[in-house]
Amino acid sequence: MQVGDLVKMRPAVAPPRLYGIGIIIKIDGLPGSPHSRCFVKWPTMPDREPKGCARYGLELVSESR
Repeated sequence: MQVGDLVKMRPAVAPPRLYGIGIIIKIDGLPGSPHSRCFVKWPTMPDREPKGCARYGLELVSESR
């Protein structure tokens, strides 16, 4: 995953329908590390400051170029 990718929550973590499809705006941690955190802007929370989410909690919908 990288900045600009579209993602959704994995059903095991949270109901995807509550969040919709979000865009990754920042990634903290080492590139390719499973412990890095993604900061996602969700459409259901447009004014909320993005919080970090573990990569394993996200499912890739569409990759950016």
